[in-house]
This record gives sequence, C-alpha cells and structure tokens, in this order.
Amino acid sequence: ATSQAWVFPNPTNERIHFVKPPESGLVSVMDISGQVVFSGEAPLPLNTIDCSQWVDGLYLIQWRDSDGLWMLDQFIVQHSRW
Repeated sequence: ATSQAWVFPNPTNERIHFVKPPESGLVSVMDISGQVVFSGEAPLPLNTIDCSQWVDGLYLIQWRDSDGLWMLDQFIVQHSRW
C-alpha cells in the first residue's frame, strides 16, 4: 500500500525537510532516470537531506513508515541563476 508523504520546500536548492520524519528503515532518493542519489538509514540527522550539490531536476523520495506503508513524494531541485 502507498500513503502520501510530504517534503518541503518544493522546489528546493539546499535541503529538504520531512513533514513526518521516518523513524527507522531505509530512505532513498532517485533522480528522474532512476539512479539512486541518496540512500540512508532513518532517523536522519535533523530530519533533512542535503541536496545542494545535486543537479537541477525532478527527484522521487521513498521510505517505509512505522506501519509498513510506503511513503512516496517527489520534489524539484532548482538552483538560483543569478
């Protein structure tokens, strides 16, 4: 089963934060091509993921919550162009 999860801000240029932080288990982020760009065990430090060095684009984040439901969300990394 799947359940809606949220990360913010979206779009981001530095880091994403969790509305409902994962308590345990694997957290994965993939880019649009399916390449894993982040993989870590929850709980994560400060409940954030640093994406400041990632290329601009769409990313998918997934993890299992404490009830065993897959939590899925997508977000955009967009660095400022000054």
